[in-house]
Amino acid sequence: MTSATGKLHCAMSTTSFSTRRHANAYASKQSRDLQRTNALLQAQQEAAIDGILIIDENRTIASFNQKFSQLWQIPAALLQTRDDRQLLGWVLDQLINPDEFLTKVEYLYQHPEESNRDEIFLKSGKIFDRYSAPVPKQQGACGETSPLKDYYGRIWYFRDITEYKQAEAELRASQQRLTLLIEQTPLAIIEWNTNFEIQTWNRAAERIFGYTTEEMLGNSFEII
Repeated sequence: MTSATGKLHCAMSTTSFSTRRHANAYASKQSRDLQRTNALLQAQQEAAIDGILIIDENRTIASFNQKFSQLWQIPAALLQTRDDRQLLGWVLDQLINPDEFLTKVEYLYQHPEESNRDEIFLKSGKIFDRYSAPVPKQQGACGETSPLKDYYGRIWYFRDITEYKQAEAELRASQQRLTLLIEQTPLAIIEWNTNFEIQTWNRAAERIFGYTTEEMLGNSFEII
């Protein structure tokens, strides 16, 4: 014969077991989802063409990709320290203007809401494009605290643009040489667009046709 108390105890135990089972299943799913999200983020980070560095609100290295360590040739032992100031010292030794670099870095850490983009010139002759932005707290995040209130740190992107800048400089030099050639040649050089509006009228054209560059630019070629 089973007492009412025994039935109640049995029912409560069953309910408690069911609650724990559901809680464990939920926690397990949350853990799997978190692992999946982290794996996707890591894959995305490693596939990026930029060197990526994330510094948390305590000035500790939170994350980085291999491209970042390759760009700056950083020893693995240094990265393992997770010490942003040691890392900064390593980077400063490679720069033409370390004081300017450090001033900008400290300014951005003191103004966590700001973003910035600039170019970094290295002693090796390389040029890096640098972009930095805050890592904001997601809306709806509860129970998490940060010394920076709405920010969890800062993300830095670095890209080697040396070849691009060299190509840009070569193109600019080529354009300058062409401009000099056009102005110095004894031949009249005239350029017009698809509407036959004059775009280029050099000194020789001025001498040969008797019209100045100011008079001809933008006018129809038919007036000659």
